[in-house]
Amino acid sequence: MAGRSIKITPEMMEDAKKLVRLMGVPLIVAPGEAEAQCAELCKMGLAFGTASEDMDSLTFGSSHLLRGFNSKKEPITQIDLKMMLEGFDMNMDEFIDLCIMCGCDYTHSIGGIGPVKAFKLIQENRNIEVVLEKVKESNDDPKKKMKYIIPDNFLFEESRALFKEPDVIRDKPEIEALLKWSKPDPEALKSFLVEEKSFAENKVTSGLTKLQNCQGKVNQSRLDLFFKSAGSTQSSTMTQKVKGKGAAAAGGAANKRKAASMGARGKR
Repeated sequence: MAGRSIKITPEMMEDAKKLVRLMGVPLIVAPGEAEAQCAELCKMGLAFGTASEDMDSLTFGSSHLLRGFNSKKEPITQIDLKMMLEGFDMNMDEFIDLCIMCGCDYTHSIGGIGPVKAFKLIQENRNIEVVLEKVKESNDDPKKKMKYIIPDNFLFEESRALFKEPDVIRDKPEIEALLKWSKPDPEALKSFLVEEKSFAENKVTSGLTKLQNCQGKVNQSRLDLFFKSAGSTQSSTMTQKVKGKGAAAAGGAANKRKAASMGARGKR
């Protein structure tokens, strides 16, 4: 609750951007959603994935989503978009519709439909238009009590368009120019942090020393050197598919053995 009471002001955002630039770190200001711009970097091949707690990163098309950087106790979770779509047995358009059905920032959701029901409906019907037809048929049945409430402002088409064509910078040369690292400015950093923002000078000096010691080190360390792998897990959907294939294979083998046995008896 204390965290929710903090309001991020435009001044705070400008201070954060100024600090990052003074440290020599490249910065891209997204014209729209930050996750959408990160997804665009992934599509351009300029980034491996998006580090965010927002699952919309996947809906915008990030090839990988890494969650948990804000926690010191929990392991980092990496979600592979391609593997997830295979596990869900969905294409990208169907996955976007699923996300809208589950609830997104751009519109209201259908009352009475949660994530599990939404997943089932999209798997069966493949898009929201057909889902809405089925829901209306169910609601019109006089023998059944109306289960689902479709809001008047269910803007699923507009939401779909925002996920597919978000407001992002698509000019690759422009992005590449923005992604260039530079050397930190120690004097400007001290002036900004100590004089303007009242940070302790000894802590700022210590931080600057660490930052300057990193200069000239061109070899980038692998992510797994910082975080221990917790192993990979499959979605329940993928597990069920694998089990289903195993059961089918086992059943087929059993039928072959049975047929062979019956054939042997017939020959006797």
